[in-house]
Amino acid sequence: MDRTSPMPSSDGWVPPPDSRAYVLRPVYITAMTISSVLVCARLAVRGFMVKALGLDDLIAAITLPEPDKATGVANGQGTYMSEVPPDRLATFFSLIATITLLFIIVLCLVRLSNLAFFLRMSKDKLLTSGKEWFLRGVYAVAFLVLSMTLILVVYILTECKNVKDLWNLTNPDRQCSSPANEHTVMLFHTGMGIFVDVCMLVLPISVVYRKMKFSPKTVRVILIFCVGLVSVIAGIVRLTFILGNYVDVTWSFGVGSLWGVIEAHLGLWTACFPALQPLFRLCGEKASSTWGSGSRKSSKGSQKGLVSSQGV
Repeated sequence: MDRTSPMPSSDGWVPPPDSRAYVLRPVYITAMTISSVLVCARLAVRGFMVKALGLDDLIAAITLPEPDKATGVANGQGTYMSEVPPDRLATFFSLIATITLLFIIVLCLVRLSNLAFFLRMSKDKLLTSGKEWFLRGVYAVAFLVLSMTLILVVYILTECKNVKDLWNLTNPDRQCSSPANEHTVMLFHTGMGIFVDVCMLVLPISVVYRKMKFSPKTVRVILIFCVGLVSVIAGIVRLTFILGNYVDVTWSFGVGSLWGVIEAHLGLWTACFPALQPLFRLCGEKASSTWGSGSRKSSKGSQKGLVSSQGV
């Protein structure tokens, strides 16, 4: 499509065929649906089966209400700026600060939920030697998560002389920090986030590998935490878009947001899977029991048929 074409009208506007909106919206809906199911199942398992609700479960539940990214998509997110109507573009720019702040807080809560689970894991009887260092690592990472989140939130809220100008990018008299400074701070936060995610991946896997005997269970636990590796990769991809410093804000923000959603939701799923182990174990036992009883009935039926045929 010709990027120099006249600005489209906002009446009945839908994203053009080359827009990333048609990828973003299904990903947002799918990720949110899976996360909701996993968190609800987690609360049910911890509350009714195990009867051991903890801080990690509470944080996971609080994490669910995340930014409504569908609103951003409807106002040009993932679409080239030249293809977005002016009034929709103005709405999009007014949403950037809110979406960014909420995403930062949600990402912080997801990481804290994982760290709170690590604290629960530290009470396991299998973790004896090295427990002190493991706890120190958990607390150190938690401090990093809270610190970098607080720094970025404070920076965003104070980057304009008038806080209202954060949501009013069209104000000609707005006095805010330069885009270069904002870019540097976001780069710092994303880079630190990748480092934190790597630490959160190494901490539990190292403990499980050292303290648990090699078995199918050990492999399952390690694979569960390795889901977090995909979250790390998503963070790295998101970092490349920040490094790219794209001029077309609506398009680059949409692509970066897509990887941000993958990063946050995969982190949440990583925190939920270990908590769902009792449910998985129960389903496995019922499935094997059903399969075993079915096999026995089939075997008995075959034996009866054989006896009858021999008696004729």
